Amino acid sequence: MTNFAIQKIKSFAKDHVDETFYGFAIDASYIKMNSIETFEKTLEEYQSKWPNDYNTPEKIQTLKNNIGDWKYTLADFIETCNENEDGFMEGPFDEELYDKHYNASDLEQKDSEYTKAMDSILNNLIQQEIFRNLKTSIDFSCLKAEHNY
Repeated sequence: MTNFAIQKIKSFAKDHVDETFYGFAIDASYIKMNSIETFEKTLEEYQSKWPNDYNTPEKIQTLKNNIGDWKYTLADFIETCNENEDGFMEGPFDEELYDKHYNASDLEQKDSEYTKAMDSILNNLIQQEIFRNLKTSIDFSCLKAEHNY
């Protein structure tokens, strides 16, 4: 899955040379990114729609870090899977592993097999310096989204 992510990031970088990126995330099975330029457009749009909701530095930072509001979805790890003869998806991304993680307690999620797998991918991407293909901000971060409701 690391090689799949590398391929997608390299391709994406070629089409986005004029943007400065501040975040990369794995969100469930999705590979997502956001740039300062797209964040500024989102902030402007949201402030015009909801002026009282995005009027403090803390609220603006929360929006900036909200992966659900990020513009770019580079790929879905599900693309690495194929349907088997019984109609089930098989491949490197394990949906059952993610579901088990998603339904676990906050404490269990910190050490789940899904967390370990996604952390490994993030570490591999960082070690291979794949993000040097992009213009990144000083505070560029790589993370995995947690869905704790």
